[in-house]
Amino acid sequence: MFSRHVILRGALLATCACAAATAVRAQDLRGSVEGVVLSADGDRPVPDAAVGIVGLGSHVSSDSSGRFVLSGVKFGSQRVEVRAVGYQPSALAVTVVPGEVTRVELRLKSAVVNLPEVIVSSSREEQLASTTPVSVGVIRGDEIRETRGHHPAEIVNRTPGVYVSNFGGEGHATAIRQPITTKALYAYLEDGVPVRSTGFFNHNALYEINIPQAGRLEIIKGPGTAVYGSDAVGGVVNAFTRDPSPRPEAEVFLEGGSTTYLRGLGSASTTAGRSGFRTDVNVTRADGWRDGTPYSRQSGTLRWDYALGDRSRLKTVASLSHIDQPGDGGGDLTAEDYAGLPSRSYSPIAFRRVMAARLSTELQVVGESSSFGATLYSRYND
Repeated sequence: MFSRHVILRGALLATCACAAATAVRAQDLRGSVEGVVLSADGDRPVPDAAVGIVGLGSHVSSDSSGRFVLSGVKFGSQRVEVRAVGYQPSALAVTVVPGEVTRVELRLKSAVVNLPEVIVSSSREEQLASTTPVSVGVIRGDEIRETRGHHPAEIVNRTPGVYVSNFGGEGHATAIRQPITTKALYAYLEDGVPVRSTGFFNHNALYEINIPQAGRLEIIKGPGTAVYGSDAVGGVVNAFTRDPSPRPEAEVFLEGGSTTYLRGLGSASTTAGRSGFRTDVNVTRADGWRDGTPYSRQSGTLRWDYALGDRSRLKTVASLSHIDQPGDGGGDLTAEDYAGLPSRSYSPIAFRRVMAARLSTELQVVGESSSFGATLYSRYND
């Protein structure tokens, strides 16, 4: 009996030893792959890229500097594949040496990705443009920055069915699927916050928003009174501020022209931990080509996003616009002045001096099948 126990115990120990040795040998036959994912056109790191070994189905994500580590990779010839939104997929053949680190550099070429258009203005919640029951025109942020319009009309008029007139400076009136008018038919918003109270309509309200530096414009071409009140009987223009960037960035744009026209646009943004920050500044001035038509604008926007969790965040926006425009130089001229003094103005009556300030904080909570949002804001118009 004793000898049988000894034999069984010995066999069990031998089996465990063999299994351990096999596991050690298998572990010795594996290595790791470390590297960085960069853009092919500028050596910029590509964060959140999916990197894995072809055929295994599992992936890791590159960090904010584009770096990644694949551990426990079987030795021999392998192919490392990488995918990232906005880039063409790529793969690289590598040779993994047991117990060693194989270092690689993966470069991705940019690609155009057509994502479904998402809008917010029709119901105050994100939804696909293809599923919304109203007609909504969208002007993307890259279009706005490429246009860099001097007047809101140069940007907003890119939308079919929408026309904004130019009264000089930034004076204007809007027409959305109907004749142009100065009546209270449209609601003007910034991040969903009305720029003016109901009943205090201003047909020049677009110059109270920093349109050239907006992140996106959504224009409802039809009644929006159920969501935005009586001012939206003819349509809604909703300008969204730009999101903070995941990495530090800064932009400066300067231009000048005749009649001492000068404009400077500046922007800076970064993200640190749970907080994202962005600031935009617009300074514009011109003497005007007709008598009594100087114009100046100073606008600024500060935005702070704070992630409360994976599905909730706070967004705080402070914006300020000051416009000084003594006149627009409108009116007819006599034949003599038209021929000899075309810059003359008989009726510089379009005096405009505007101070518009807003401060808002929005709470957004997104669940599996529902969402919640609330906005507190303060507004000043003079």
